[in-house]
Amino acid sequence: MGILTRDDWKRLFEINSGSFFDTLQTSVKKKETEEAYEAVDYLTDTIIYFLEMKKNSALEELLPHLENLVFQFFFLSDASSGMYVLKGKIEALLKFMKFHMEVTPDTNWLIQLRGKYDQPILLFLYQKNIEQMTRIADYLSIKGSQLTPIMDRLEDLDFIMREKEGKNVWCRLTKKGHLVAKYLYQSYNPEPIIRLIQEIRSASERPENIFRIEHIIEEYRYRYPEYLEVIKSLRELLHVTIFSQKTAPAIRWNTAINPEKFISVPTKGQEFSSHQFIEFKL
Repeated sequence: MGILTRDDWKRLFEINSGSFFDTLQTSVKKKETEEAYEAVDYLTDTIIYFLEMKKNSALEELLPHLENLVFQFFFLSDASSGMYVLKGKIEALLKFMKFHMEVTPDTNWLIQLRGKYDQPILLFLYQKNIEQMTRIADYLSIKGSQLTPIMDRLEDLDFIMREKEGKNVWCRLTKKGHLVAKYLYQSYNPEPIIRLIQEIRSASERPENIFRIEHIIEEYRYRYPEYLEVIKSLRELLHVTIFSQKTAPAIRWNTAINPEKFISVPTKGQEFSSHQFIEFKL
């Protein structure tokens, strides 16, 4: 059997994602670097699509498979640099996926908030942490009898929970409700970061964009300090993407893993002397 192509991997994934990852693990064990690259490139595009469509449930299904795949690399002896690059790509994607799922609710959850008062109630409870039903009704300027069926539905959908204490009914957000309210309150917009992942993904075809992408990542560090961890994972993804390309410029790694590793690879059409390098800081 020849090397599996991107189309082969696509068919495998569409038939059964479990079979896709089983086959990929076999490729890793056999150190079939070229074959594994095709699989990971297809997987990257699929993850980007799920991110764009806010398909958190689909991303959640991939998480254990990716974690097992990363774990598989620990059993490789005498692995090629190409395999370590693949491991770096998968780890970076895994970090971003986990971050994204922590701050972005599933699209179906947002669709469930179809009522006029649904989002205001969640945002109010997000800021108050816990509040009485009567206070929520006052905040919305509606009667308690109008609020009750709204809260019944939000509780059935697992956005809120209620506790009765004497004559008072106290309300708070569930884990699901807190995630959605936090998303609405902070107005997290994943689109710029998703676009950046796409840019990194295409860096192999357009290495001249590498400096511009690095500049954007540096800008993001200051613009979104609360997302520093995911920005670091994006930088790692850029590093391993560059490292995997023969057309990439010389790179000096500045990481805790191997701070002195130096790779001298000239850019296509250019010559680099041994002292020319780009230094990336995580």
